[in-house]
Amino acid sequence: MNTLVTNIRQLVTPTGAEPAHGERMGALSVRESPHILLHGDRVVSVSDARPSEKTDAVIDAAGGIVLPGLIDPFLWATDPTNPDTSSPSPATSFDRRAASAFAQILRHGTTAVEVRTPAAPGWHRVEEILASAELAARQSCVRILACFLGAPPVESPRSSDDRISALIGETIPGIQRHRLASCCAALCGEGGYNRKEARAILRAAHGAGLGVKVQASGAGGDAVLLASELEATTLDHLIRASRAELERLRQADVIPVLLPGDPFLPDLPWADARAMLDAGLAVALGSAAAATGAGILSMATVLSLAVRTMGLTLAEALTAVTLNAAAALGRAHQLGTIEPGKQADLLILDLDDYRQISDFVVGLPVREVVVGGKVACRT
Repeated sequence: MNTLVTNIRQLVTPTGAEPAHGERMGALSVRESPHILLHGDRVVSVSDARPSEKTDAVIDAAGGIVLPGLIDPFLWATDPTNPDTSSPSPATSFDRRAASAFAQILRHGTTAVEVRTPAAPGWHRVEEILASAELAARQSCVRILACFLGAPPVESPRSSDDRISALIGETIPGIQRHRLASCCAALCGEGGYNRKEARAILRAAHGAGLGVKVQASGAGGDAVLLASELEATTLDHLIRASRAELERLRQADVIPVLLPGDPFLPDLPWADARAMLDAGLAVALGSAAAATGAGILSMATVLSLAVRTMGLTLAEALTAVTLNAAAALGRAHQLGTIEPGKQADLLILDLDDYRQISDFVVGLPVREVVVGGKVACRT
């Protein structure tokens, strides 16, 4: 099935199938009045002239701005302010709130997320949490990937050695065997595991075929060393680092995932994004919201906060929530830009110029959200 997206005022997208580093984050492709031809769930062409191919359907952008669908590489499966998953709220309540949260996520223009579930007593509980989140995401058409977080459970009576043995010997093999997640993160630093413990967890995850990520807690020095040593895909929640530490991350091609919404919750400082870009890193942005509805569910708001508080330009922030966020998910070859061969995930805004995006903190004027070549949301 061929679908034509037409009547576009501006098409704005980063380009490429690799994360954009440093100053390249500010390089967007901006095209006036193009036509986008889709075949099924893929982009076939982007052209100035109307394509000659027969079309079966038309998506009218009504003179709006077209962007790639926004991507959130850090969404909690449960409430981050109450990480104890051993005593969750009733399943029906969780399912209802997750369905509402994913509907909001889609309405605000996010088409793909990585859901992170904190450590729970055994992989069976992880399976329950992720199953509810995945069902809610499917119902709203949001693409979802899962990441398991190895972190000390709240008030666990078990020793650190016992907890790590259980993660390595039971939970991670169960997650791998039942294909519950594509990657594993380890919380490293204050309130988490030390570098030696986190290394053991992530090596076990790598051996099980899972992608490897590090989540920083506190000062972040050990997390930087671990992420660069293991060449982790991402280092999440990094706030600031020395020049030498940033150089380590650059050489290991680690993507820092910054969370502009976090300072509103536990009163944390803003991350020094400018220093990371100046060091040549590829920076991504995440919400740190929850699939139960807590936090900032709009990646457009996250983008605006990064511009206002972290020193990013609008172009850099757009790259951070599209191409680089896709790279943080390991999906930059499929998502994050509007180019031939990539998934047809589009955000259509009722604006005259894309530079107006930074004027909105809440309530970006979304006209339509397209996921896999089909209109998933029309507002």
